Amino acid sequence: MAVSGKVTCSTSSHGEEKVKQENPTATSSVRGGRTNGGREYPPGYHFVPTDFELICYLLTKIVGHELPPNTIEHNADLYEHDPEELPAIRAYCHGRKNEAYFFTHTKPSLTLKGGYWKACCEDAEIFDSTKRNIVGFKKTLVFYRGKAPEGEQTSWLLHEYRVDPQTITAWLLLNYGADPNVVTADHAVSDRVSIEIELCVVCKIHKLGTGQSCN
Repeated sequence: MAVSGKVTCSTSSHGEEKVKQENPTATSSVRGGRTNGGREYPPGYHFVPTDFELICYLLTKIVGHELPPNTIEHNADLYEHDPEELPAIRAYCHGRKNEAYFFTHTKPSLTLKGGYWKACCEDAEIFDSTKRNIVGFKKTLVFYRGKAPEGEQTSWLLHEYRVDPQTITAWLLLNYGADPNVVTADHAVSDRVSIEIELCVVCKIHKLGTGQSCN
């Protein structure tokens, strides 16, 4: 999706997910014949988007446009289950081991049966490709087993990405004025899109290895 204005996003104009090579000399960790739209990933490659690219994927979903295949899964109940017991994580096959990407909606309570998610640091600002405009924020949470506040910390992290409503609303009015599904006749963002801006997030969930930090 190519756009104009202050914020410039691209989630691949040909419907193909972006993949980044973590280690040029690594053997393939794409096990079990995992494929990318019918093609196997090249050895050593995975779906590893940047923070800004994740905001672009989220924005694509918010406006209701088609997303590239085999990148981010939809509607996983990340806030309802212990991550060790979430089938969607085990089934995710586009990223690195013990790492998955999902769209979901924010929830007021992060307490679930058997544990809870707890923010471990202040929200981080996410800038566009020019490094001048804030387009979103990243919240980092750690999963604890047991009852708050005495739970036992685990190695599971959740990075929750959301768009900046002020920046994105102005950008939508500038770039989608002719799309009645996004902008209304009186030049306001549609109710559907406004709700998605407030509630829709994209999450990266992963399990830390030995010696890794939560940042």
